[in-house]
This record gives sequence, structure tokens and C-alpha cells, in this order.
Amino acid sequence: MGYYVIGGIGFLFFVLYDWNQAGRNFTYLKPLFGLGCLLIAAATVGLWVSEPFDRFELPLLLQLVFWILTFMSGGLLVYTLFFAVPFKQAYIEGSRQEIMTEGVYALCRHPGVWFLFFLYVFSGLAGGRASILIAGVLFSLMNLIYVFLQDRHFFPKIFSGYAAYQQRTGFLIPTPKSIKQCIRYYQKRS
Repeated sequence: MGYYVIGGIGFLFFVLYDWNQAGRNFTYLKPLFGLGCLLIAAATVGLWVSEPFDRFELPLLLQLVFWILTFMSGGLLVYTLFFAVPFKQAYIEGSRQEIMTEGVYALCRHPGVWFLFFLYVFSGLAGGRASILIAGVLFSLMNLIYVFLQDRHFFPKIFSGYAAYQQRTGFLIPTPKSIKQCIRYYQKRS
């Protein structure tokens, strides 16, 4: 239970980080996003190493498929959070950033929600760990609350043009049009 609480504190740090960005943007609160990431990662590692009795086993081929999907989901999550947006502007400078509306952010306004969810589900299935599947559900619910707060309260203050982005891009569900926009963006870049 303690590791789920630690992960929850990580999401609370995310909320405080965005609250700070939308307001006074105090320098001493800027590390909260990184600390939140570390807490969620530590909670996840803790669950992997401390819950030996929650194991189940799937056939080897399925495990392999789920491990591949785990690494794809994790890579997409890291890309979405740290490389698809200008890192320095987003996480170091903070407030009043340019909004990213292309690439994965053309799919929906919060694509990282999906990648986090699938990271936990696929890794829980691949490793046969019920505690990781539970973390996937709990952390995804916390993440949904977090992105709702971002979308309604913080991002309209942080990003100029966010209201227009909200009108043309779905909250969480990609559309055929948004998928085509995302593909075109990456085709142009290659």
C-alpha cells in the first residue's frame, strides 16, 4: 500500500508544479515535476521488488509480445513528455510557453495518459505482476485527475492559444483526422 501512496504523492507534486507555473513560477518549486517523476518511478520499482506473492505467468510468446509493447509504451511516454516539447522551455524556464500542437500532440491534448496506462498494463502482463496492474489502474486514475486539472485550470494560463487548441483537438480520444495530422507531421520530418 505504501508504494501506491508514494506514487500518489508524485502526482500531487505534478499538480503543485503546474499550479506554480500557472501562477508566480517560483524557482524553488520548479524541481517538483522531476521529484514527482522520481517518486512514481521509485514506487514502481518498489512494487516490482517487494511483492513476490502476486505473480502469475502467461505463455512465453505472450510475455515477449507484452515486453515489446512495454518498451514501446515507455519510449513513447518518455518521447511525449521530454522530447516532443522543448525541454528547457517546458521544465526549466516554466511559465508562458509556446503550445505544442503537432506530432503526438495532434493526436489528443494528453497522449501521455495512454502511454502511461499501457506501460503499466503491458509490463504487468509481461512480468506477471498483479501489483503493477493495480498501480496501472490507480496511477492512471490519478493521471486523469491531473490532466483534467491541467486542461481546465493550469494550461489555459500557461499556454497562449490553449482555448483554440482545446476546440480543435480532443482531450484524450484521437480521431481519424488527428491521426492523419500526426502521421503527416512525422512524414514531413523524415
